[in-house]
Amino acid sequence: MKKSIITLAIAALIVGSCGGKIYANNTGQDSILVSTNNINLILYIDGFKIEIEQDTIFLRQIGFGEIDNLQITFLSDDHKNGVMKGEIIYGVAQYLFDDRGQPPLDFSFKDSILINKTDNKYAIQQVIKDRELMEDFFEKTFFEEIKKESYAFQKRFYQEVIDYQEKWECCPEYIEKAKQFMYKEENDFHTIEDLSLEVVYKKIVLELGFSTYLVFYNEYLW
Repeated sequence: MKKSIITLAIAALIVGSCGGKIYANNTGQDSILVSTNNINLILYIDGFKIEIEQDTIFLRQIGFGEIDNLQITFLSDDHKNGVMKGEIIYGVAQYLFDDRGQPPLDFSFKDSILINKTDNKYAIQQVIKDRELMEDFFEKTFFEEIKKESYAFQKRFYQEVIDYQEKWECCPEYIEKAKQFMYKEENDFHTIEDLSLEVVYKKIVLELGFSTYLVFYNEYLW
């Protein structure tokens, strides 16, 4: 799947009361027209699928959709005052084997975000923090909590690999990795990297205005 800038051209019609049912219609290969009583917007969503529930538009990341390249352009945004509010939920994803994906752990950290308009656009990369900075923050603030969960998660997984080795006959290196892990104790791990973890975003919520929200889920993790 190609990686491209995801642009949302949003026309906000400031009329009538707040809220209202959301309607969606396909307008092209990668674009969907979404309308409420107060907001009309076109979503150009390469790498995402759209779902609508009451007052919320959900964009669920599939494949390699580039959320950090998202740009939002309001055709009329007087109600925004040049600032878009929202929140981002970070987490950590557990690396296991190359072909097993990176399942997220239960640990989450919520951070409020403000996106300032620049060149008539709201760019999501303003608020997604550098991965190394977040790793450092997590290690200083939540490491014992993260370590406990990660160690328990890996121990369960690798024990199953050892117990059902016939399922992994194709990859003896995986069985060996599982055996090596089982020799380790929780206190043998001192960093996010030691635990084979990666800082990721799980969810981003943006306030479009008029009690309408745009929500992104990073489903590539599952």
